[in-house]
Amino acid sequence: MTITARVASCHCAHPERVRLSNRRYAMSVNDKISAKAEEVGGKAKEAAGNLTGDDDLRTEGRADQAEALMKNAVTDVKDTLGTAVDKARNLFDRK
Repeated sequence: MTITARVASCHCAHPERVRLSNRRYAMSVNDKISAKAEEVGGKAKEAAGNLTGDDDLRTEGRADQAEALMKNAVTDVKDTLGTAVDKARNLFDRK
């Protein structure tokens, strides 16, 4: 709880960082939604390929799903790095 209160008070002193954090969060959510849509589309293609016996469509669907998983992984790394940067900034601001 103490850390949360310190971070919140630090954000109030630095409104530009709050905007950056909010923008980063919004971009992350948009990236995750986009990747999920691509994953669902890939599953639909794979299912259609299975249904029709079209190996190319099935393979394309699997590739779309793999691409979506990679995009999610990249978004998770960006989120983790962004959080680490925010924590480091807060440490230096307290000194």
